[in-house]
Amino acid sequence: MKHSATKIFILAFFFALAMILGCGEGEKPPETAIKEKQEEAKEEIKEIQEEAKEEVKEIQEEVKEEAGDVVDSVTEFTIEQKEEYSAKINEQLLDMEKKIQELKDQAQTMEGDARESIDQQIAELSAMHEKASNELSKLKDHGMETWSEARQSLDNTMDQMEQAYQYAKSKVE
Repeated sequence: MKHSATKIFILAFFFALAMILGCGEGEKPPETAIKEKQEEAKEEIKEIQEEAKEEVKEIQEEVKEEAGDVVDSVTEFTIEQKEEYSAKINEQLLDMEKKIQELKDQAQTMEGDARESIDQQIAELSAMHEKASNELSKLKDHGMETWSEARQSLDNTMDQMEQAYQYAKSKVE
């Protein structure tokens, strides 16, 4: 829009300059010459407006294409993040399974109240592990809009499970 306004101003300036220079002192140009100049100016203004409209259309198309590319890139990035996160949590769950099994093996040597206590803690850990596994499965089904909430919940479950493991481990050592 700035370009068309500038072009119109320049045309008007040159038109006025031509009028001033074309007329001698006190002389008035013939009406037909004025009408011709006005028509020429109107035609040039129309051409400038049409060019401006075409430029705007081209810019709009470019913006639409670039916006589409950005959306595609963001979607690919977030899907990639989701897959990486899922793989990381899956690896942590496998690691926790091994740790739980080690606790079970160590608990075999324990007796009495200590054995009951560690068995209860192992059962709690196993339940937490199952909950985290279920949350991970559900996480894969979540859309991007609810994914961050599901991820936060799974992160909390994983943190609680790690704390519970550390506590149980301290009891068998």
